[in-house]
Amino acid sequence: MKRIFAFFLLLLLSIVGFSQVPTVGLVGYWPFDGNALDMSGCIGHGTISGAVSDTGRFDDIDGAYWFDGVNDRISCADTFHLKTRATLCLWVKFTDTTRTMVFMCKYNAGMDEGLMLGKINDGHVFCAGRNGNNQYLTTGYSKGPIADDEWHFLVGVCDSNKWEIWVDGQLDNSATYNLTNYSIQSTSPVTFGYEPVGSAFYYEGSLDDARIYNRALNQTGIQALFYEGTTGLQGHKTGICRVFPNPATESISFSDIKPESVRIYDQQGRLVIAVDNGLTDGEKIDVSGLSNGVYYIEAVEGAKVYHQKLLKE
Repeated sequence: MKRIFAFFLLLLLSIVGFSQVPTVGLVGYWPFDGNALDMSGCIGHGTISGAVSDTGRFDDIDGAYWFDGVNDRISCADTFHLKTRATLCLWVKFTDTTRTMVFMCKYNAGMDEGLMLGKINDGHVFCAGRNGNNQYLTTGYSKGPIADDEWHFLVGVCDSNKWEIWVDGQLDNSATYNLTNYSIQSTSPVTFGYEPVGSAFYYEGSLDDARIYNRALNQTGIQALFYEGTTGLQGHKTGICRVFPNPATESISFSDIKPESVRIYDQQGRLVIAVDNGLTDGEKIDVSGLSNGVYYIEAVEGAKVYHQKLLKE
């Protein structure tokens, strides 16, 4: 009984600052957990060229990718086109203060449409692109450099004529333009670690958990992503597992652990799902029979117990 009480106390504390991780409009999701698979099923899986697995933002082995700044890159097929609004999200960690680099883009210098996330030589970050007006558009640079070898969450938002750059859940800079055409429907592929045409601007550093939405996320959605898998406090805590998708309708899987046993409880503490035969990598748990609402997951891998909150829709 004490164990169950402590379990629920931990998860109830996580409700502070909790918001539903946005899934509407999600057209690309690359967790980078030892591969470049697109878990959204929309844009497509990435082809890795040189980039190597690195420790992720939760200190998970093979939970991110490191790029050498010379020719490492990840490229995805051009199978999905954005229109007038989009959001790029990813976690970055780097130290360079000498070169301009591109983290992520659906853009190239030879086209007049698309957008990207990157950094300038002194470590300030930005979102920029073009929307069919023969004009280079930018959010402006972040207020300070983030070349500190720590993980930072970057979000670039294109909302027609308004462009924003968010750093660690906070709006850092923005610009508004008065243009009649604002299409970002680039046919350039989604790339990580470089721009596919022109100077390339190869990135040196690590990337984790990249997403693309075909809409402009607001503050609530951006902060939900920033605090995903945490207690809602600054800093990321151990003992929290990563479940995808979350919210879920049919099934869930674990992206960072392979638990030997899983327990799912409802809000009254009743056990509603138990799995004791161990899960293989990527194996799914059927949650389609659960009523809509909030549930609590307890997963055991080795000698460690992991927790997460699940929203069933």
